[in-house]
Amino acid sequence: MHRMILTVAAMLVAATVAFAGDGLPETRAQEQQPPHEFSLSYGQIGLSEIFIGMGNYTVGGENVDYDNYFGPLNLQYFYRKKPWKLIGIQATYFYDSCGFHYSKAEDSPDGYMNERNKHHCFSLMPAVKYNYLRKKHFGMYSGASLGVLMVRYNCVRGDVEHTDKYMFYPIFQLSLLGLEGGGQRLRGFMDIGFGEQGVLQFGLRYRLD
Repeated sequence: MHRMILTVAAMLVAATVAFAGDGLPETRAQEQQPPHEFSLSYGQIGLSEIFIGMGNYTVGGENVDYDNYFGPLNLQYFYRKKPWKLIGIQATYFYDSCGFHYSKAEDSPDGYMNERNKHHCFSLMPAVKYNYLRKKHFGMYSGASLGVLMVRYNCVRGDVEHTDKYMFYPIFQLSLLGLEGGGQRLRGFMDIGFGEQGVLQFGLRYRLD
């Protein structure tokens, strides 16, 4: 994953340096772009990660044995409705597994010596994106999405008590600044924003007619 992040970042830096002389959008014509976009990215510090992490360590941070997580992993599709406006759908997955151990049962909030929690978080969000800089090898955009988050919560307390339930919440993502660089079809991108997909995303995007 680190190698992929470095590769994407290098592509963006190279594209920015190579095409910095193109000027502002107002001074040169924008490039025609393919209508369909498919993207895969990995984010950092998404909303599920923030709230689940806060819950884990608020309950008993000093008693945490392990805390493993994966994601947010993001899959996106966009259709170019206008040269500068795209509409689409975004799906995100995040996983967290956390274990607690207490030296005495009375120290536990639930009265058990050990507890294991797992969260599987799935979200689906309709989205809109504004691609305001469209060059042959470089682009910039902003966007927003709003949808539903489903959390599957699994908890095992002690060796016997088991809880498995589903919860639903509204969720969103704001992409404040997106940078993409590469070829006309395949590009790497970096997305800075806030929401379920993360404060920072790195990924690859493929576009076709």
